[in-house]
Amino acid sequence: LQVPAPAGAAEDELTEALRAALTGRRAVLVLDDAADAEQVDALLPDSPDSLVVAVSEGPLTGISDVRPCTLGGLDTKSAVELLSRAAGSVRVTVDPRAAEGLAEQCQGQPAALVVAGGWLAARPQAA
Repeated sequence: LQVPAPAGAAEDELTEALRAALTGRRAVLVLDDAADAEQVDALLPDSPDSLVVAVSEGPLTGISDVRPCTLGGLDTKSAVELLSRAAGSVRVTVDPRAAEGLAEQCQGQPAALVVAGGWLAARPQAA
């Protein structure tokens, strides 16, 4: 957005800076791990040409024009495949049960699987 964030600014000030920067622009705003509807509502741009995708563990009710979509995690096979790409296929081939267990612990969530796989790839000796 080419707008510097003021150092040490309060959350309200940053929210206003974001909304101002989005004014008159077409944008896709992705909000990951949104705490609640109020947090998302405060960040919604005024432009009707913008799209906001908010990811939350719970429902985001009370926001106008929301189209909720519930997504689950990946199935075990797909989760292990993603983990294999992130951690390396040898790791998964050597211990497929551990890979399935990790996929289950990550609840099939792609971001968690990629982070866990990256951690494993950086630590080849880790169990």
